[in-house]
Amino acid sequence: MENTKKIENYEIMLAQANALFANEKTCCQTFQMLAHF
Repeated sequence: MENTKKIENYEIMLAQANALFANEKTCCQTFQMLAHF
């Protein structure tokens, strides 16, 4: 039971990290688009 809980937490952390990375990527792209003007 203890191990599955750790794995679940790890997957949640991974999902949050991916969401954060995707967010940063879109911010970067938006910034680059704004920089063209």
